[in-house]
Amino acid sequence: MDTCGCPSRVSQLACGTLCPPSRNIRPTSARRAATSSQHSLVRALAARSMAAPSSSATSPAFKAFVDASAGAMGALFAAVLLYPLDVAKTRRQVDVADQQDAARRKEARNLLAAVWLIYRREGADGLFAGLSSKVAHTVSSNFAYFYWYSFLKAAAERQARAPITTGTSLLVASAAGALNMSMTLPLEMINTRAQILPSDDEADADADKDKDQDGRRSMWGLAKEIYAEDGLLSFWKGFIPSLVLVSNPSINYTIFDKLKLQLQHSKMAATNATRVSSLTALEAFILAAIAKAVATIVTYPVIRAKVLMQAQKKQVAGQQKTSHAHHHAEMGNSMLQVLKRIGELEGPSGYFKGCSAQLFNTVLKSALLVMTKEQITKYTMRVLYMLRRDAAPKAIEAAKA
Repeated sequence: MDTCGCPSRVSQLACGTLCPPSRNIRPTSARRAATSSQHSLVRALAARSMAAPSSSATSPAFKAFVDASAGAMGALFAAVLLYPLDVAKTRRQVDVADQQDAARRKEARNLLAAVWLIYRREGADGLFAGLSSKVAHTVSSNFAYFYWYSFLKAAAERQARAPITTGTSLLVASAAGALNMSMTLPLEMINTRAQILPSDDEADADADKDKDQDGRRSMWGLAKEIYAEDGLLSFWKGFIPSLVLVSNPSINYTIFDKLKLQLQHSKMAATNATRVSSLTALEAFILAAIAKAVATIVTYPVIRAKVLMQAQKKQVAGQQKTSHAHHHAEMGNSMLQVLKRIGELEGPSGYFKGCSAQLFNTVLKSALLVMTKEQITKYTMRVLYMLRRDAAPKAIEAAKA
């Protein structure tokens, strides 16, 4: 408390304008009453400021947490809903033309036909092979990405005191993607192996104890198998193409943010609104689909090279070679070797083999993710605003008491 009775937190600002200067004169009773009323107002404003969660609710870290949570939930919803398409897409990507069974290639002529083929041969379990590892990877990956992207973007905008440029947005998205990829690549590696292994693919007799009830390798069993190949480094197989693919979400979310900003400005101009409105679910879906399609086409050759690198197994001493391990044994150990091998075996079209399946799956998944995320973020922030608004009158009443 200062000598005038105002809380020290506001004395230098509010009290400096509301309170009378100290003089060696006796104030009149009217002046004392006015001053007392002013002091009460200052104390009420100070209590409201201290009680309302304005600073924490609008801080970059808090906004990043809300965005990350919404992004993770949206990604999980999309991943589970479209998981059978994801399995079929991955299996198409790892098939090499001169090794693939011709009859099976004809049967799986498109993504939906491939889904039906997996169901006929392996049942529903085949369509959800590796779902547990996918859930773990999706939640952790998207939470990490959206957290770092939102946090770094807010920090950059605060530093620049203006909306960031396209170039800065790309750098921020790339940094967020690199941090996310480094932390979650082992889970992606496990999931890729789980998706491409049919239930009857056995590495050795000792692996039976690491199988689930449906005869598939568990996450723990796959992790041990991957570790046996090259130690811990095996979990980061495909690191270089994954690092290159950091540009995929960077391109994706940069395009989405720019399209979103343009649409919001157009809506404001059309309605003479003074506030920026949120996107509707349909608007978010369409913009996200466009952005993801562009990002996927630009980076697809590297996407396929990464999947092939993660799919091929290194022969472990004393382990019987499986047909699947042999199937990808000669693709190469580096991204450039794999890309060169694809060109030799399949020609230029091989670089985009499975691209339509990738587009259908990832564009739909990304659109569902962003649509869900936008709605979750909007309602979460609305609830926080209502809580903040309700807390303010209570704080003022408490200050008056």
